[in-house]
Amino acid sequence: MAHDIFISYRREGGMDIARQIQFLLENHGFTVFIDLESCNYSSWREKIKKGIENSKVFIFILSKKSLERCENEDDMVREEIEYAYKLRKEIIPINPDNEFKTFPVKCPALVREALEQHNFFEVFRGQHLKLTVNTLVEQRIRMIIESYQETSCYKIGDYYDYKGIQGVVFDVNENGKHGKLLSMHQVVIAWCTLLQYKAKVFIGALNEFDGYVNSNMIAQFGLDKYPALQWCRSEGADWYLPAVEELLMIHHNCDKINAALQKNNGDELSGLWYWSSTEDEEDGEKYALCVNIQTSNKKSFCKDVVANYARAIITF
Repeated sequence: MAHDIFISYRREGGMDIARQIQFLLENHGFTVFIDLESCNYSSWREKIKKGIENSKVFIFILSKKSLERCENEDDMVREEIEYAYKLRKEIIPINPDNEFKTFPVKCPALVREALEQHNFFEVFRGQHLKLTVNTLVEQRIRMIIESYQETSCYKIGDYYDYKGIQGVVFDVNENGKHGKLLSMHQVVIAWCTLLQYKAKVFIGALNEFDGYVNSNMIAQFGLDKYPALQWCRSEGADWYLPAVEELLMIHHNCDKINAALQKNNGDELSGLWYWSSTEDEEDGEKYALCVNIQTSNKKSFCKDVVANYARAIITF
């Protein structure tokens, strides 16, 4: 189910104000997604992630100490913010009573970047809350919702050119507002440098469905050591090397994708083996998985092989 607004908050110190804001926003006629029940990590994947995908506005409540546990990779607040940023949602950081003063020293860079690029909006608890939320609606939320309603819907095989991002759609959600794009161009390149291959570095990038997760893990070891991902990131900071299952989705829609690439002066999917960001589960020190884009076969290649293709993807 689609919602207008997703409210993210830290339960300790943020729940009461989040619920009050939810009530006031619903009085304005907006549909609001807010999780008021405790959930484990697997539940987050199923429920919260879908809520973010299907919302137009992402509100984060900057209550006191709301970011203190974000240094932990499995912190749900951190994941919610980073996922909303990854999807380029309209993020509104709300600062109740000006409680939030500065970012914690160990606050992840992506969380900080996601919040800092937007103006914090101050609301006041108590008798002034309704007035400040009304101002929030009129100055920020209503304009975003109206603008969002004008956004085009996409289908697989469509050419995408919006806010400086160009690509071909190979995956979309049910309403066509969000999905994944394939880059217009490709390159023949190695997964890692010969020196890094000889060092037998196992990164642990084993995710078969989310290349964004794998790519962030790889990047921590230095992009200059991983040419395929480095090339993807040269397209822009949010582009990444696809996981195995993402490459298989591209294979299944190859004809539609190639038609759009040909029409818009892109590089057609003509190569055989394409690098994934997924390491070999049995010998990830030396091997990474590739997909034959013509046959859908999967195969492990030595990471320093320079005869395979790389293609970048991004979410929209």
